[in-house]
Amino acid sequence: RFAGNPVIKEQGYRFYAGAPIHSPGGHAIGALCLIDKQPREFTERDEKLLKEYAADLSNEIARQ
Repeated sequence: RFAGNPVIKEQGYRFYAGAPIHSPGGHAIGALCLIDKQPREFTERDEKLLKEYAADLSNEIARQ
C-alpha cells in the first residue's frame, strides 16, 4: 500500500506492521508499529502478539 511513497523509498523501508492504539472511547489515536529495512516474515502469532501489546498500551492510556 505504501510502496510508492517517496519517504518509504528514500529511507529504504521494506517491512511494516502496525496495530491501532485506542482511546478509552474506542477511537484509534495512534499505532504501535514495527518497521525494518529488511523484508520480514510476519506470522499469525506475531500479529496476535502485536495486537496484544497495542491493547496493553490502550489499557495503560485508559488508566491515566
